[in-house]
Amino acid sequence: MLKPALPDFTSFQPISVEPESFDSFLKNALEDGDVWNTQLSRLSQPQLALAGLDWKECLLENCRLTGSSFQRSSFDQVLFKNCDLSGAKFTDCVFNKVVFEGCKLTGTLLFAAAFHQTIFTDCVAEYATFTKARAKGLWFEACTLTDARLDELSGKALGFDSCNLSRVSFQHTPLAGVDVSNSDIAGSLFTEKELRGLKVSPMQACELAKLLGIVISY
Repeated sequence: MLKPALPDFTSFQPISVEPESFDSFLKNALEDGDVWNTQLSRLSQPQLALAGLDWKECLLENCRLTGSSFQRSSFDQVLFKNCDLSGAKFTDCVFNKVVFEGCKLTGTLLFAAAFHQTIFTDCVAEYATFTKARAKGLWFEACTLTDARLDELSGKALGFDSCNLSRVSFQHTPLAGVDVSNSDIAGSLFTEKELRGLKVSPMQACELAKLLGIVISY
């Protein structure tokens, strides 16, 4: 899979919402059901209830939204930059042309989310859950996904570049054509079916052979 081409976020001219105006902004957003052309910066609001909102052409930078609920929301051309979204809930969300850059997503729940042309770069997503996600353009670059769950993913557009995938669970996720040769997959969970067509380095191939009970003589 090639890295998705994404919008030029620098061309956006969003309206900035200052922290002191956030309560009023949130009330209006929940009433309208959408957030458009908005920039949120330096916001620290854990445990927010933001479910069911439609976000479009928005920038969220240096925000701390730990444990917040975004369930059943949609994100179209949105940049999350240097945000702490640990423990946040993105269940059943739809992401289209979205970038997570330098974000913390420890324990974040993205169960059954749909990803189209979405990039995670330089993110820490330990113990994150992507189970049953639909990947139609999902790219991870220089991310730490230790102990994350990527089980039962559907779709064929999934890619990794220089990631830490230690102890990641890929059970029941088709990986044919996926290249993990420059990523760390030590201790990751696969079955023989998932390994078919996976692109690995020679050293990784030796380690994965052990999962199949193959003994390599030197």
